[in-house]
Amino acid sequence: MSKMKDKAIYINDLRLIEQATYLRKNNFDIALRSVKSRGSALSHLSEKLRDDRKIVTEAIKNDPNAIEFASDCLRNDKEIALHALEKDIFSFQYLSENLQEDNDIGQYIIKRLEQNDKIKFNNYLLYKSSMFLVNKEIVLHRMSKNPRIISNASSKLKDDKSFMIQAIEITPISYQYASTKLRDDKELLIKVLIHDSYAINYASDKLQKDYEVGKLLAKEYLKVGTTSSSNEVLLNNEGFVYEIAKFNGMIIEEAHYKLRGVKQIAINAVKQNGLALEFVSPTLRNDKEIAFAAVKQNCFAFDFCSDTLRDDFDIVSTAVIKNGMLLRKAGKNMQNNEQVALMAVKQNADAFQFLSDRLRNQKHLALIAVSRNGLMLKYAGDSVKPHKFIVLEAIKQNGLALEFVDESLKANIEVVEQAFYNSFISFKYACDSLKNDKRIIEKFVEKCGLIVEHTSVDIRNDKNIALKAVKNNGLALNYLSNRLKSDIDIVTCAVNENGESVQFAGEELRNKKEIISLAMKHKFTNIKYAGKLFKSSVDYVLYKVNENGMYLQYEDYKWRDDKGVLLVAVKNNGLSLYYGSARLRCDKEVVLAAIENNEYAYNYVCNDLKYDCDILDLYKKKKNK
Repeated sequence: MSKMKDKAIYINDLRLIEQATYLRKNNFDIALRSVKSRGSALSHLSEKLRDDRKIVTEAIKNDPNAIEFASDCLRNDKEIALHALEKDIFSFQYLSENLQEDNDIGQYIIKRLEQNDKIKFNNYLLYKSSMFLVNKEIVLHRMSKNPRIISNASSKLKDDKSFMIQAIEITPISYQYASTKLRDDKELLIKVLIHDSYAINYASDKLQKDYEVGKLLAKEYLKVGTTSSSNEVLLNNEGFVYEIAKFNGMIIEEAHYKLRGVKQIAINAVKQNGLALEFVSPTLRNDKEIAFAAVKQNCFAFDFCSDTLRDDFDIVSTAVIKNGMLLRKAGKNMQNNEQVALMAVKQNADAFQFLSDRLRNQKHLALIAVSRNGLMLKYAGDSVKPHKFIVLEAIKQNGLALEFVDESLKANIEVVEQAFYNSFISFKYACDSLKNDKRIIEKFVEKCGLIVEHTSVDIRNDKNIALKAVKNNGLALNYLSNRLKSDIDIVTCAVNENGESVQFAGEELRNKKEIISLAMKHKFTNIKYAGKLFKSSVDYVLYKVNENGMYLQYEDYKWRDDKGVLLVAVKNNGLSLYYGSARLRCDKEVVLAAIENNEYAYNYVCNDLKYDCDILDLYKKKKNK
């Protein structure tokens, strides 16, 4: 019986509890009191009461985050939302999606952030939180301080074209965070490219290759004077390369290999810089229109023409008329073309060497070549070289052309004489009979004594010719016979003309003081050519120490103990006293002469003389100057 009674009481209690719970959930007054004391109690109320503006308002007054439990309708109510945000802006996370994206709500939060120092302190964490990065106004405001905050913006914003346009105006780097869809939007890309050309790297593959986009980018580059780029995306865009090639043909070198095969790009490139032909595709290098434009702009582009085009008259003639030497790379047919040959030789006589054998035997071509460069006679055909008027024209331009003259003309006095007067050294190419003709040699040595080098032994042993030769150039002594090198008259004449010629004189004459003295008048260092006997004489030592007293250190002791030698040395350089013998460093005359030249020579005076009144007075006088 008691068990039944207890069960009845339990059931009755449950009913009371359920009734109380129901009242709390549905009774307006009870619910109102509950949310006033604890805003989160709103979570336990019925759907109807959570949609009641007064109850929700009171709940928010107690706890702004209670808006989380309000009905969808009230969470989308701007007035209710502003009440919650006024208490705590973190309640933003519980607003409806519509209000989270609302501009007014965004502006309100920004205003609150700028007014509240405590919240400012938490700005970084606040903006980093994704709850705020769904609102356009908040994100744009934050971007003015931290541009890369856009990377954390909601996907919806990143897919909003109007938002991305505003973001790009703040900073072009925003484009890289745009949605895949917007990065395929041509209009948006064009807007950002005006600010940042690098944005092309983030565009879709389709837009990266878009011709119009490429031309726009090229235009922006050219505005700032830039005519090159290392950006692979740009170098793979036909429109970009097409436009830039007009101003920098060499961009084709860096362009994608497929673009090197686009004819219009190649034409633009070679018209601006002919050398760009080197980087055009092999197929287009065989295109006459392109090759012609390249050679016309820069004749050296001929180097990169195909073998076929190097035999084309129009292209070869265009090249050689600017630089005749390019004929060397022309085809065989063009090297045998008389019209091309004439243009090449007129532009550069050296091109004559690249003509065909047939044309190098043409007198009129040979004449043009040698008149401008006599040495081209070397390449003239065998039928041309015997012609005297061509030979005379060649040696008139360059006497050394005598080397290539036909042997029959090397014995012709008129030819040899003209060559000699053009270039004295050309005489070495004359025939042997003229090299032994005394009458000719006597005449020539007066102009160039050194030609005796190329004469016979008899001529080099002829005193009359020798005198004329050394009188013109003393160094001709080197080529005379040994007998004449020991002839006092010849040697004197030679040394008088050139002191260095003493080195070629006989040993006996190089030991004579008057010969060495004559040589030294030209240059003191010619003393080094003196003979062995003279070098062991006092005169030789005196010459050296008179030039530089310090030379005494290299001489034998007997000269360092010679008063006359030491006096000359110290008068040239007082410090050379140091190398004098101990005996002479105690010689008052020598010591006074040394100190007179340099007061520091006093340091090398022997102790016996250091306190001599005359020496001390001179030393102090020199030192105090």
